[in-house]
Amino acid sequence: MSYDLFLLDQSGSLRQRPRSEAIASALAEIPEVAGTCAVRASYSQPDELDVETLEEALEEEPETARRFQAFCRARGVDPKLAAGSADTAAEFLDHCWGASLATVSLPSGRREAIAAFAALVAFAIAHGCRLSNPQTGTDVDLESPGQLPGLWE
Repeated sequence: MSYDLFLLDQSGSLRQRPRSEAIASALAEIPEVAGTCAVRASYSQPDELDVETLEEALEEEPETARRFQAFCRARGVDPKLAAGSADTAAEFLDHCWGASLATVSLPSGRREAIAAFAALVAFAIAHGCRLSNPQTGTDVDLESPGQLPGLWE
């Protein structure tokens, strides 16, 4: 089982294939990452998964529902119609959470994972990215990341 981390643009950034591919390529060239981690560009076209993710967020998070209403009003679109549009859902999700750039699978060895994690944190800081940990559902605190991400053990 792999332990994945996501590199994300800051909130408000829209997904762009060239940026995602450039980030993934740059990550794969870092010595502590190359050869020990699987790195994949995370770009995807807006699709039904964006619609489903938005629907879940709207049902489970009242603040997201309020933000989506305001987002739609600012664009002059009907929120009920917009929620079913892959393009609108993707734009809103990227606006709220930031566009996904790359997925990195940490190695299973502790020493290699510590080195790779430190390199990922430094990379995220240098490139103005966020490092998201889907195992905990939170972003890594780039100012105080620890040796390994939460729940790695």
